[in-house]
Amino acid sequence: MFKMGKHSSGFLAIVAILGLGLLFTGCGTAGKQDQTSSQAPKTFVVANWKGYGSDQSYAVQTFEKKYNVKVVHQYFNSEEELLNMLRTGGVGKIDVVLPNLAYVQPAVKEGLIQPIDTSKLTNFQYLYKKLQNLPDVKGKDGQTYAVPWVWGTTSLAYNNKIIANKLDSWAALWDPQYKGKIAFFDDPTTAIMTAALYLGEDPYNPDLSKVKQALLQQKKLVKTYWSSADDWTKLFTSNEIVVGNAWFGLSRLQISNGDPLTYVYPKEGAIGWVDNWAIVSNSPNKDLAYKWIDFMISEEFQKQYYEDPKAEAPAIANEKAVNDLDPKIKNAMPIDPKMLDSLVMQGNLPTDTLKKWTALWEEVKASS
Repeated sequence: MFKMGKHSSGFLAIVAILGLGLLFTGCGTAGKQDQTSSQAPKTFVVANWKGYGSDQSYAVQTFEKKYNVKVVHQYFNSEEELLNMLRTGGVGKIDVVLPNLAYVQPAVKEGLIQPIDTSKLTNFQYLYKKLQNLPDVKGKDGQTYAVPWVWGTTSLAYNNKIIANKLDSWAALWDPQYKGKIAFFDDPTTAIMTAALYLGEDPYNPDLSKVKQALLQQKKLVKTYWSSADDWTKLFTSNEIVVGNAWFGLSRLQISNGDPLTYVYPKEGAIGWVDNWAIVSNSPNKDLAYKWIDFMISEEFQKQYYEDPKAEAPAIANEKAVNDLDPKIKNAMPIDPKMLDSLVMQGNLPTDTLKKWTALWEEVKASS
């Protein structure tokens, strides 16, 4: 879903960096307090999308009470912004981060995150076996650097009250009849892979010249490149957009709220993703980082998160939690774990490829 809100304007990046500096100053103060008072709670810093599970009250308050800590969230709006956050002062200051599967390896190669001993996680055994063994979370040293938390799809969604015919192809996002009513997710890997599927190209190694032309053609039809759940929902509920590519969790919430949304998997294939918890290199609170990850993947949290009617929870990774879900909730908009074998999964890309894809996407967005 790589799961919530994703854009990377210069202004937001500056604000994020300034906010990070203030946060780190606060963390330093908290550290000094710990030296003078054993009762003063430590500050535990989490980097995630805003409104994406970990900052729910039942996550923060439960963890704070259990371990006598103060959980502070630092938000980012794109995967690249997350990496830049770590590159520009986050290492040694932030404790845990939530990278998408496609961004784990870049973080490993740059030394931004550290190995995780999964034997210290009591709930790791309950994750789907397919997710436990993802090669993209492993380093060349064979060690694990990230732990799957949730997974999902970015697929085709449309307003079934306005669009009467059933859509089943990515071609809908290039259809002139929906000009000015299309929303397209602002993420380079999603953009390139989606365009590749539409063109019938290899989504992992497409002809970039064809992809670029397709995306430039589509830009003339797009209402917005959306980057947050709020962006999408406001435009959808006001009928300013009628079709686009959307996250599973976001769509599930809209359907449960009664919105006229249909979520389908195009005949050309759908994009899959996995979001993972990782421990930042030189985390100030490594022991707490393990406790946090274990709590995040626990049945206790995952079940509560997925059953929260106000959350935009994607598919959860804890198989035990899935089996114990309320049947009505579990079957309302099912996502079959067997899909993990057939999705076009956003995983590790060579550094040069990721740079090329990012540059291409930025060029498309900047074009007139």
